[in-house]
Amino acid sequence: MIRALSIILLLALSLTLNAKAFTTIKGTVNGAHGYDIRLLTYSDQITFLEKKLATAKIDAKGNFNLIVELQTTTYAFFAIGNIRADIILEAGRAYEIRFADYPSLSYIETRNLILQNESLGYEIIHQSDNDINKIVVDGAVMYNNFLAEHFMDLYLKRQDVVSRFVDTFFLKYGSQQHPWIQLMVDYKIAILKLSGYHITMEQAWKLWLHNRDIEYHHPDFMEFFNQLFSNYLTTRQKHYTYNELKNIINEKGSYFFLSEMMGRDTILRNEQLRELVMIKSLGEIYHNKDFYNSSVVKILNHIAASSKFREHRMIASNLLFLNTRFDKGMMAPDFEFPGLDGETHSLSRYRGKYVYLAFFASNCVPCLAEFQLLTAIYPQLNSSLEIVAISLDPDPERFRKTMEQQSYPWPVVHFNNDFELTTRFDIRNYPFFILIAPDGSYHTYSARQPSAQFKLWFEEAVIKQK
Repeated sequence: MIRALSIILLLALSLTLNAKAFTTIKGTVNGAHGYDIRLLTYSDQITFLEKKLATAKIDAKGNFNLIVELQTTTYAFFAIGNIRADIILEAGRAYEIRFADYPSLSYIETRNLILQNESLGYEIIHQSDNDINKIVVDGAVMYNNFLAEHFMDLYLKRQDVVSRFVDTFFLKYGSQQHPWIQLMVDYKIAILKLSGYHITMEQAWKLWLHNRDIEYHHPDFMEFFNQLFSNYLTTRQKHYTYNELKNIINEKGSYFFLSEMMGRDTILRNEQLRELVMIKSLGEIYHNKDFYNSSVVKILNHIAASSKFREHRMIASNLLFLNTRFDKGMMAPDFEFPGLDGETHSLSRYRGKYVYLAFFASNCVPCLAEFQLLTAIYPQLNSSLEIVAISLDPDPERFRKTMEQQSYPWPVVHFNNDFELTTRFDIRNYPFFILIAPDGSYHTYSARQPSAQFKLWFEEAVIKQK
């Protein structure tokens, strides 16, 4: 009987320890009916690769509900289209939020908010004065105002000006007990002192890193880390030469030799800190012509596969993804969108042919001019090439009406308000063209425009090589 009771108690304790802490967010945003609202965070604070936490559809009354499982306080942001809003979420808490009115389609089109982000204000209902978001926002306003007003004082390292602000900032927020706020205060002050004082890397390490945990997901801690170790490998060179660095990376391609070399620096004796600095530095030199991409990738692959630190494996993997995702031979993400012809078109539908993806907007004059040129050369290429034009128009009805006045011999589809599409293909402007190989992989990311002798280029780069 006693043994059975013990088993029951152990089972109950196990269930308690493994209980999921769900954070709930209900809110309202007028004017966004039918849009998805996405709750995102950064996978890490070095690559800033976005990670989706939850998503919900905004109903006819502008209401939405989001539920996400969190284990700790998390920096996150809402995205409705490309309109965004930051928030700090505490695990297990319930939030009620009221957003400002969502901008009109004409405003979105005028500001080109399909390709760039803009902020949207909101209020947290029943927010107390001690709410973490209120303190973070107030602190950020105070801090940013100081930066804007005293940029030259920081540049000239006017320590007296910086010290007065630091004292005021600490007096106002330094007594807060929440660990997130304490880190905010410590590392905003650290960043200011790093900029406004004559302080060495050794002094900064001793004051703010030595014997401290690495706070991978805290924006202020990681901003300090990123600033302190910016271009470390190529500028520090206190214990090695540039030629030695090039030899270790290019010729040896060795994680172990690179780690040993960096470990000569007393501030990097800690293995965890040294490896994180290595990852950041490898990401910075990836596009440096003095270093072989293949060797940088080899070392990052080793970290991604073998590091004893989970966060490092993830960051190395993210760096590899961001730096190689558009390389020739990497698989392009599929999509499925409705076309003007009433059919659904996907990238996989055209497997076996080269596909020329053309991202555009119906009110973009240069886009339509490129399409005119493409219409003239398409009959000479269509046996080897399929074209799919993807409209990023914010207003699908206006897109259809405009396209009714045009006639193109290739599929024209609307992106169907899939705002993750521009992230997946990293579309930052239009017209933008990508050439996809017959197996669905990238042949050329940022391919030639029709006006840049695309026909000649395609024949030389593709047809004759076949």
